[in-house]
Amino acid sequence: FFFQAEDGIRDYKVTGVQTCALPILNSQIADYSLLLAQAKQQLGDTAGAEQTYRTLLTAQPREIRALKGLTDLWLAQGRGTEAINLVQRHLTQAVEYEKSGESADLISLQLLLGEIYVAQQRYDDAFPLYDLAIAANQADFRPLLAKAMLLQQQGRAKEAEPLWQQVIDRAPVQYKDQIKSMSSRN
Repeated sequence: FFFQAEDGIRDYKVTGVQTCALPILNSQIADYSLLLAQAKQQLGDTAGAEQTYRTLLTAQPREIRALKGLTDLWLAQGRGTEAINLVQRHLTQAVEYEKSGESADLISLQLLLGEIYVAQQRYDDAFPLYDLAIAANQADFRPLLAKAMLLQQQGRAKEAEPLWQQVIDRAPVQYKDQIKSMSSRN
């Protein structure tokens, strides 16, 4: 692959793939920036991927996909504390947005932080976040799903059973079959 960067063309050789020229991707367009960051990460340019995620988050601080990409990158590098701190800062900002009447996706941020805690086996930190998210929006199936999955992962299937039914009841139709399949795995 060839990526045009500010400092010129970088040549990345990938076995079995024809090289092609990709134009510099506009960091203001989230989808393209995310693709660029993912491509850099897959090609081993973790510093470039991190910078692309950071640039996107600077331009669009509420872009949850960029936040998830950056925290996943950091988790893969063993930088879990940094990932937690970043999401906690975004949660604090989101609370401030909501106080000022602006919308913020608190539940997605809580779920992301919970996911990071689970990745670090900090289950006692994840459960309260899931409970907060469940209480904050009774219609959203995602916090229930996260909690049910964690309970099941820990071998606590009996505790997870009532949650799975609530997840199935609340989930959009297109997800119900997949969720039913997940709930039956023990």
